[in-house]
Amino acid sequence: MVLGQRPFRAMVGRTAAVVVALIVPLVAGCSTPPASYCGPAAGFHLNIKECAHIFGFPAGAAKCNISATTKTSGFACLLPRGNDVELCFGTSCHSSDGDSSPDIIGWMKPAKEQVLQVSNMHHTTCEVEVTDFKYCCEEISTASNEGPKLADNELVI
Repeated sequence: MVLGQRPFRAMVGRTAAVVVALIVPLVAGCSTPPASYCGPAAGFHLNIKECAHIFGFPAGAAKCNISATTKTSGFACLLPRGNDVELCFGTSCHSSDGDSSPDIIGWMKPAKEQVLQVSNMHHTTCEVEVTDFKYCCEEISTASNEGPKLADNELVI
């Protein structure tokens, strides 16, 4: 072993750990804006490449209505290209091209996906201001033991 090798390895190991600790929150984190399920409209801001997690969706499969108004801003965002936001429940996204000022009615939310991720589709120049954000879902019954809905006076033979 060469004299002084051990302290150098320790220094490299600590430096790598610090770099990873600083980068991971920037890559992995999404903000959590104060939106309320089936409640009043909310608003939030998405910086370039940023996303937001919206919580409070039912656990089962559901039919969802989601609406918002989006507006781009930023010093280098004079002529934005493409849509503003991407809306996803896990790997199930509303559109492969994203949306601008979405007004979605009857979007099927997969079972077990309880977080909606709203991502800024502008990766280099534009920030997105999301206003009038509303969302509400109607859970769909999937119980196999439920028969057809009958009136009180109907009988199945």
